[in-house]
Parts: sequence; structure tokens; C-alpha cells
Amino acid sequence: TATTTPPIRKARIVVMIETGTSATTSASRALYSLARDEGVPLSPLFKRVNAKHGTPGPAIWGIVVASLGSFGYKHTGLPPGPLQDSADISLDGGQFLQLLVLHAK
Repeated sequence: TATTTPPIRKARIVVMIETGTSATTSASRALYSLARDEGVPLSPLFKRVNAKHGTPGPAIWGIVVASLGSFGYKHTGLPPGPLQDSADISLDGGQFLQLLVLHAK
């Protein structure tokens, strides 16, 4: 029915945002952990922690930038195809982390 559609759409948007946030959080934590152990390139950058907030800002922003870069790549029409949903943006940050590990020292 038309009256139930808007709440379902809102719930779907909330679920996609939460999924994306969860994927970004876990990927950035993994990047920070690997950088702390000198397991990825640019480890001195990614292992820095903000003194005020106690968060690994460069690791978080590294995953966000990589995810958005992948988002832009997907919209060029080149493989692997169009973006499926917003959670996919953050999941690509995890793929970026895998590439960093493969190219580690």
C-alpha cells in the first residue's frame, strides 16, 4: 500500500547508513591495527592517534577516501559495475585495506 512505502524507504536508508558506518569502522580499525604493527605502507601516517579524541583519524579518513575513490571509479562504467547501495561504498574501503596488506613490506 502507498501508506506503508515511505516508512519502509526510511528504514532501508537507515539500515544502509548503519551498514556503511559499521563497515567503515571495522575497516579503519583493521587499518590502524596493521599500521601500528608496521604491516602496511604509510604505517607512520595511519598509526597516528588524535590526542584529544583518542581516535585514529588518518586510518578512518584513509578508508573513507579509498571508499569514495572506489565509488567514483564504479561510476565510470568500467568493471566491476555500478554501485549497488551505500553500504557498498564502505565495503570497498575493506578491499582497499586488503590491497595495502598485499603490498606491505
